[in-house]
Amino acid sequence: MRTTMKRTRRAAAGSLLLIAVLVLFPSGTVPAADDAAPAPAPDDAAATPVPGAEAAPAPGPSDAVATPEPPPSAEQADAPRDAGVVYERVVVTANRAPQQERDVPANVTVLTAEDIEATAGLATDEILRNVPGVSATRQQSSIGGVASTQVLNVRSLGGGSSRTLVLLDGVPLNDPYGGHIYWSRVPRASIERVEVVRGAGSNVWGNRAMAGVVSLFTKRPSGRKLEVSALTGQRNTAGLDLFASDRFGPVAVSIAASGFDTDGYQVFRQDLRGSVDEPYAKQYQSYAFKLEAPLSERSNLFFRGSYLGENQHEGTAIRREETDIREFVAGADFTGDAGNEWRFHVVANDKGSNVWDAAIARDRDSEELNEFIDQPASSVGASAVWSRTVGRHHGLMAGADWLWIDTEYNQRTDVVDGAFTGRREIPGKQQLGGVFLQDLVTLGPRWRLTAAGRLDYLRNYDGATRITEAGSTVESVDYDAFSETTFNPNLGVVFHATPTVSWRAAAYRGFRAPDAGELYRGSMTRGGVVVAPNPDLDPEHLMGVESGMSFARKKLGGQVTLFWNEIRDLVAIVDVQEQGPTGGTIEPCGFVEADGICRVRTNIGALTVEGVEADLDYRPSPSWSLSLSYLHEDAEFSDAPSEPELEGLTPRHVPDDAYTARVGYSDARLLSASIRGRYVGERFEDDNNRLPVGSLFVVDLTASRRLAPGVTLFADVENLLDEEYEIRRTSSGLVEIGAPRWVYGGLRLSF
Repeated sequence: MRTTMKRTRRAAAGSLLLIAVLVLFPSGTVPAADDAAPAPAPDDAAATPVPGAEAAPAPGPSDAVATPEPPPSAEQADAPRDAGVVYERVVVTANRAPQQERDVPANVTVLTAEDIEATAGLATDEILRNVPGVSATRQQSSIGGVASTQVLNVRSLGGGSSRTLVLLDGVPLNDPYGGHIYWSRVPRASIERVEVVRGAGSNVWGNRAMAGVVSLFTKRPSGRKLEVSALTGQRNTAGLDLFASDRFGPVAVSIAASGFDTDGYQVFRQDLRGSVDEPYAKQYQSYAFKLEAPLSERSNLFFRGSYLGENQHEGTAIRREETDIREFVAGADFTGDAGNEWRFHVVANDKGSNVWDAAIARDRDSEELNEFIDQPASSVGASAVWSRTVGRHHGLMAGADWLWIDTEYNQRTDVVDGAFTGRREIPGKQQLGGVFLQDLVTLGPRWRLTAAGRLDYLRNYDGATRITEAGSTVESVDYDAFSETTFNPNLGVVFHATPTVSWRAAAYRGFRAPDAGELYRGSMTRGGVVVAPNPDLDPEHLMGVESGMSFARKKLGGQVTLFWNEIRDLVAIVDVQEQGPTGGTIEPCGFVEADGICRVRTNIGALTVEGVEADLDYRPSPSWSLSLSYLHEDAEFSDAPSEPELEGLTPRHVPDDAYTARVGYSDARLLSASIRGRYVGERFEDDNNRLPVGSLFVVDLTASRRLAPGVTLFADVENLLDEEYEIRRTSSGLVEIGAPRWVYGGLRLSF
């Protein structure tokens, strides 16, 4: 077994030593905490408590992240920026309540619109790949990956399952069937702000927040405004985003629309391609409508509707996926006497997905349709949240929420004379509900305490498998219902040692319920890997602690965080058997093609992850900026009585080290540009550590110039050095690669 503790301690000691030297003589200008400062009130905050856990609605007018301000004049835009404090006081909603970022006991990263524009990428998920401790499952953009692989891996707790809750304006984006994310629902141009919170958030958010929470905030209705962003680039890539808003008396409305089309790129290494292999192409259209209508000075109604239509061509003429998602959110906010605030919300989501798959010959020179999958899913949820500031030291919040999920998986197989003769139907339902209580406490001029607890109830029921062949039923299984109640507390403390240095610590528990896909469906991936389901999976439970330090001087800021997490009853994917040169049946997977492999989901004893995250930002002048980030993790299966061969091994998709460095220049009269390098170490494609995936180093470049007030020209280059890097290996010898050099640019217009 590796000496993981020693390596982590050495990495942590180096990071702490660096920061200790930098803050030895603090002289920043960040004000000290007020001796009797109360918990932030809604009118004083840039965000109010985000209501609802699994079914939280879009924020209403009082939930604005920042009060809209008139655009700067040309003279103001051309004026040099003040080279003041790097970290200003920023209000975040990490604990579902408004807090100054420096008062949150978790490691929080906030990305502003400026940060987003300085990150190259055609897809929304690429914004997050430069945040320490956060990555896509395979370091792969959603442009070149199937939807089911779009799972965030936070602090190496993701693997192939979704253990991070992703919110869009307070509403979960996670797919109700598999937990993955359809990032096309959130065009980059519509995002105003991103909050990334590492560490379990189950104490207030419930299921799926076991590893952390990522909150995306989009632009809100305001006065009359029109923004248009158009781009074009290599591989017949084109995109158009539009945002328009206006007020009609007290009512504010906005419309956002986005369209994108690209021929994409080849995902397999060139020497492994056959005549069936084509570029991985993608097209989508998305629309969103928001309405805010205050009923009085103390009450407000809001509504949001959205639609996504996406077509993804998965590398051959036959393989493709079509998805339609519709969502409706409505809510009401009320402020009562004595500072009581109430929020009530409902959300409904309906998704349809059709998948065409093909059996590909071993030489990849021919293919034939072998299955069609219809996968509808719907969900309905509601929540109620109460909050109040009590005295000058307590900010109380209590709430309850409920979510119902109904899923189906209808698979047609066995093509005979051009028609399907086999059918597999897999329904399943889930109910998730919870109640929580949280207190944000001010303990004197320097201490902040967060105490929270949540009681959750989950139930899986009506799960079944029905298999028919040539119209006759060959298998019919009804799975037993399962329910569990779990309590997850959180206790965190922040100590402001000086006006520029803060220490924080937190201890927490979290949980995740296996989704319907893990319980009943199973899957088949490119390369012939078949993953069998397991209806007897138990929920996962996490325990964790972390401690960190942050500082903010006049031109320099940074933070370092040490963390330890352990997941019990981890749902892992383990190898059962590899197939030979001809296809055949392997239980429990069924038919596995030649050179394929059968795997199964199962609960194993424990996964332990410990590591260190560090960030450093330096602004030597108003125009220049430098940022560095570092992540070191040691993750291993520490206890696996049912799979003893896994003990001491590293879970899939976990690199030991990851680094990011960025240099930026910004002068409104001349040019804004950013160059960023990203390194990710070697990792494994499988939990058995038989399929190593090489390390990668990718450089991206962004540049923009303001041509006139409201008119900006921009250009981005992804993978500037045109590096060929691995993102996936299969047991059959296939190697998938990341996107090659990609150049695109366009115009942003604002009226």
